[in-house]
Amino acid sequence: MPYWGWGFSLGKQFKEGKFDYCVLLAAHKNEAFSKLIFVLKLQEMNKIMEPRVSGGSGKNMKSYFIETSDGKDFFTKKYNF
Repeated sequence: MPYWGWGFSLGKQFKEGKFDYCVLLAAHKNEAFSKLIFVLKLQEMNKIMEPRVSGGSGKNMKSYFIETSDGKDFFTKKYNF
């Protein structure tokens, strides 16, 4: 199922109000054109951002992310609801 996610390291820019809007583009791997475009206000991002521990490079730092999917039951399967 198509799935997209965006990570924001420590989230410093949205926590400190460095912008008013964020534009998120979602494309399939190796495609040049966006399938989905999201425009979010800073206040909306603060509501939906989820904290996570990122272990990508062994740092185990707290980061923030937004994720979405076309699949109706993608998140049910992913998180075993």
